[in-house]
Amino acid sequence: EMGGYPELASLMGKHPEYAIFRRYAVLNAQNLLYFQAELKELEEKLRSYAQADDNSSHPLRTKYSRDWYILNDSISPMAADGEDSRQWETFLKIRSKLQEYSDAILLQKEIARLEDPNERDLQKLRKMMKSSDQVGVYLEGLDSTSWSEPYVDDLLAIRVRETEDSITQWIEDYILRGLYYLRGAKAQDIEHAALGNVVFTPRRKVLRVTRTLSTLLASLLPVTSIVILHFMDTVTKRLGAIVGLTAAFSLALELFTQASTIDIFSASAAFAAVQVVYVGTVTMQ
Repeated sequence: EMGGYPELASLMGKHPEYAIFRRYAVLNAQNLLYFQAELKELEEKLRSYAQADDNSSHPLRTKYSRDWYILNDSISPMAADGEDSRQWETFLKIRSKLQEYSDAILLQKEIARLEDPNERDLQKLRKMMKSSDQVGVYLEGLDSTSWSEPYVDDLLAIRVRETEDSITQWIEDYILRGLYYLRGAKAQDIEHAALGNVVFTPRRKVLRVTRTLSTLLASLLPVTSIVILHFMDTVTKRLGAIVGLTAAFSLALELFTQASTIDIFSASAAFAAVQVVYVGTVTMQ
């Protein structure tokens, strides 16, 4: 079977989140520095030649700074005796070098905008490439270390996978793999399944299931908490239940959503407030 670069390219082409490459940020910066140094040298030469032409006693050279046509003719084979073509020749070199420099600057800016790879995707890709017994993306050359730990801050992804909630990650990493073991799948099929390369549809079903569960929980938790509080006969028990139910609500947000810490705090506070209002209303009755 074909492996190595073709297999790795196939994986990256089908699933761009695994298209992880080096930025070569240091080399790009060094390249820009060299461009800058070359341009600085050419700039100094240009200024020197321009000043020499301005101070020249030659009638045409003194007009270089005011008449481009005369300056351009200085490099012509038909140029008059005593003309000096170095100023315009140097500027033409600057023009070419400046174009390369500007293109490199803009490309570096675009590269810097690309996001870091998803940590889980990077770990899976590394695992796939550890041994030739894996699924064919094993490389043997010097570049095989490009995804290793020393270069982690220099990596980019063509398209970063959206961060998944903890439950989806757990199901994908353990439940899905377990199902493949029970079916007697080969190790390489399991690795492919974890990457979404061989069995892509089940993973999409997992996402659908977890999103459905999240929706159900969002609907049931508030109502369930009120029902539980209703059947408790003392304020102490109800307050204890509020603590437990709010903690369960916060945990559900952490596991089933991608909510930020501040969002979890806000939602949990609102959830607890609803319960406290209910307890206060029932107690007054």
